[in-house]
Amino acid sequence: MTLFYIKFVFNLGLLLQRVKLVTYIYISGYVISVVLLILALMVFGAFKQLHCKRVTIHSNLFVSFILSGASWVIYYSLMMSDSLESNQRPIWCYFMHGLALYTTLCKYAWMLSEGVFLHFSLMQVFSSRNKLLITCCIIGWVLPGVIIGAYCIVRTIVGEKKLERCWTETRPFIWIISIPIILSLVLNIIFLINIMRILSSKLRSVNRRNGNQYKKTARAILILVPLLGLQNILMPVVIDSLAYKIFAALVTSYQGALVAVLFCFLNGEVLTIIKRKLCNCCSNLREETEKISLKSSTRRLQTDQEEAEVFLDGCASSV
Repeated sequence: MTLFYIKFVFNLGLLLQRVKLVTYIYISGYVISVVLLILALMVFGAFKQLHCKRVTIHSNLFVSFILSGASWVIYYSLMMSDSLESNQRPIWCYFMHGLALYTTLCKYAWMLSEGVFLHFSLMQVFSSRNKLLITCCIIGWVLPGVIIGAYCIVRTIVGEKKLERCWTETRPFIWIISIPIILSLVLNIIFLINIMRILSSKLRSVNRRNGNQYKKTARAILILVPLLGLQNILMPVVIDSLAYKIFAALVTSYQGALVAVLFCFLNGEVLTIIKRKLCNCCSNLREETEKISLKSSTRRLQTDQEEAEVFLDGCASSV
């Protein structure tokens, strides 16, 4: 009996260490993503050349990543704090649970909006891009609120068991959240296939004698995969493995950082605008320096001339 108890305590401690490891990976990934996404939003807002509908969609996606990352970091930190006892069920934990799930749905909804905007812009279905932008905003911010509202109502009606608290046990209610996420990923796969078909046909018509269109198409696919969130297609599948949980934590929490790097810090258009701005600043600084040096030299010439005139006047008066 004593050996069984020691083995049970050891396995429980090992399980808690694994849970903490996965949680720390989530927290670190979300923190890094939030910092990089805020910097990317500052870059987008600093240059007027980047103020367009496409960058507006990117900015809303970045904001959803920031809100999702921040809400999950706060939720995990509060739930892991020692001040929260096991028998406590404060209202804020239910609120943070719902907020974290809402921001997660917004993240997937804005990834779907990226696919919708890119696909229908290429297809030229909407007569005005303003209507397309409004549609994307409804998909990104309003639709997740309806879904999470239904989720919270169902969970409130059903209630919790004695050993549960703060809706931490999500089965089977998680399917209210998972089904819209899976549908958004499936739609993005369809959009990506059609986008690649249009892109391949355009590259083939431009570069008929050049085989680089396949490389460009493959590069476009690799860049669009994290933007559309297609790496998360297997995330709803639950596998009881530490390696899978670590992989899922890395893919989920660091996605915002990867998107910020690809579509802001390594984006050719953004880098060109930043280089142009730096060149303009350097040229303006050089011109200002030349003007200041010219004024100082002119002032010196004028001062020397005045001193010469005073000297000549003094010589004339002495004669």
